[in-house]
Amino acid sequence: MSTLELRFEKADLIIFLDVNRLVCMHGVLKRQGKKRSDMPHYLEERFNIEFLKFIKGLWDFPRERKRAIISLHKAYPEKQFFVIGSRRKMNALLECWNNKKQ
Repeated sequence: MSTLELRFEKADLIIFLDVNRLVCMHGVLKRQGKKRSDMPHYLEERFNIEFLKFIKGLWDFPRERKRAIISLHKAYPEKQFFVIGSRRKMNALLECWNNKKQ
């Protein structure tokens, strides 16, 4: 069993961010070389082989990982499953959740 399936099995809610890979690629390249607040201070992003592997994985996502996610959704139909297809919709959802916290 894959870790993805284990996560599906344990989840109460699955949110699938199905954002266009060109949009994702643009965001990654735009952030390249900038210090991220979620990374430990001793780590630095570098344009190296690992970064290129990440880019390849991002590019191949629709062919490789998306199919697995859709298959798992069919295998676990009782799980709440939301597909968000744009950054605009994702930001609207986050804003809605943040407003409910306040």
